Amino acid sequence: MYFYLYGTPTQQHIEHILVASKNVQLSSEQVSLDLTNGSISEEELARGVIVRMDRLRESVVLPVLPPHTPAFFKAGAEHKITVFRDPHAPERYGPGLTEAYASASPIARGTIRLGSMVYTDSVELNANPLPKGVERPKKKDVSRMSLAERLDAARANFTPQRPAPKPLAKKPRVVNIEHHTLMAPIVKTGFNVFLFSMMALIALVSVMYLPF
Repeated sequence: MYFYLYGTPTQQHIEHILVASKNVQLSSEQVSLDLTNGSISEEELARGVIVRMDRLRESVVLPVLPPHTPAFFKAGAEHKITVFRDPHAPERYGPGLTEAYASASPIARGTIRLGSMVYTDSVELNANPLPKGVERPKKKDVSRMSLAERLDAARANFTPQRPAPKPLAKKPRVVNIEHHTLMAPIVKTGFNVFLFSMMALIALVSVMYLPF
């Protein structure tokens, strides 16, 4: 199996080279190299070199079906390696990348120990692509944006969006009328009737006792 090896003389990292579908992402930070033959220069590490794990064959390990990942890729695991210069340009990808290494001359041999930070994934990497006719949103070209525009865009990415306000439910209107407010007209009407009755009674009595 082939990996990219890159970094600095004090820190080196590896990343699995993907040359087929139904693959697996294998990454390890701060690996340790014990070279018994040859060497890797600082410039080669900065550009990136190719590491072949000699005892692991891609055709045997792969394809890896989700959610399984190779058991050999664990923190602290050691593997025999052969190191090659990468003859390809950085933008090259896909099938055929590893064919050139079969006849290439190695620049170093030795052992690699995986670091404590190991990442494996065969689920997200092998997820189904977008449906036919659906395009991924294009990334914004920030090269022509001012510093203020870039800061605003960065803030927008980290600012949580507020949820839309919920429509207010219409509540039935309830009018509270006090008891004395309702009774006032009735009491007033009753008092007027009583007063009228008393005046009529007095007038009748007065008429009855008038001398003839």
